[in-house]
Amino acid sequence: MRIDRGWNRRGGEGESGVRVLMVAERLPPAIGGVERHIAGIVPHLRGAGLSLTLVAPAHDPTLPLEGSLGGAPTVRIPYTQGRTRYLRAWRWWARHRHLLDVDVLHFHGVYSLLHLSLPLLVLAPRAARYVTYHGYQMTVPVPLKDRVYHRVSERLVRGSIAIGEFLVPLFRLSPSVITYGACTVPEEPVPPPEEPRAVFVGRLAPDTGLDLILRGLGVLAREGITLPLAVCGDGPWRQKLEVLAQEVGVEATFHGFVEDPTPFIAASTIVFATGYLAMLEAMAWRRPLVTAYHTWVKESYLRSMQGARSLYLVAGSPEEVAAHVRVVLREGVSPARREEAFRFAAAHTWDALAGHYLRVWGAR
Repeated sequence: MRIDRGWNRRGGEGESGVRVLMVAERLPPAIGGVERHIAGIVPHLRGAGLSLTLVAPAHDPTLPLEGSLGGAPTVRIPYTQGRTRYLRAWRWWARHRHLLDVDVLHFHGVYSLLHLSLPLLVLAPRAARYVTYHGYQMTVPVPLKDRVYHRVSERLVRGSIAIGEFLVPLFRLSPSVITYGACTVPEEPVPPPEEPRAVFVGRLAPDTGLDLILRGLGVLAREGITLPLAVCGDGPWRQKLEVLAQEVGVEATFHGFVEDPTPFIAASTIVFATGYLAMLEAMAWRRPLVTAYHTWVKESYLRSMQGARSLYLVAGSPEEVAAHVRVVLREGVSPARREEAFRFAAAHTWDALAGHYLRVWGAR
């Protein structure tokens, strides 16, 4: 049964009556791109009149097991560690079958489907199943397990959303929708500062390229070109990157995780980012964007975005980073290129992203 035939069969005025259960590996206040994605779309899906519930394991034992996010109730599976955590989650589902009386089951990521929620295939056989493929950890070579998980997931769902076109050839997917996330478009454009400044937005981890960016800025520093850098993000490589910044002579200020990095973007001349959400925000603020990659998978991630060649600059080495920054500082970005990037970002609003979910489910 496709849910579009009964989309308005329940509920009163302003409510579709359609019940949706979303399952993720983590929910806010956990920090990450998937968590931010979910937090961004929930209010817009609620605005469409859905009855929406969110389930995820508690990533911190101090978290309450019940709460809310964007007006939607959240239910957390009790915090556990070790090899038995998924078995315990399966037992938890058996005791919470009442949550499964829904029209739509939507999973965020293959692990939330195959590791966390496999019993739901039996416990909720009538619910229409969907999945969002949230990027990839950039491990090279790509593990066979990851390939198998994506292929199996494709066979278990009615439709899917892929965050990035690069996932299609990487895992041989056939998603219903390909998108790149969403951003909030500023109401008024803010001119960049007179003195050149830069910002990096993203996780401080091996796959996000900040080490290449710091080394590239170090090349410029040795040439006498100074570009102060604000770093908005945290992660396992923070200490290593702080040391690297000092070693290469880059004036970098590490701010840790910043819930809203847009003031830093607005106060910058150049934005460095290698994740779709931060990249969209940079384009929405009409700032020149420089990205960087270590592996062929990350390069595919960056270059496969529709119109990537004219939206931002891509570097695979410190020397390329330095070359791109030299051009931006010397010549700037053409108004036509800046506006093209802005239009691309402006088409990726949170409301538009929520609309993709509704269309995949057959609601719009």
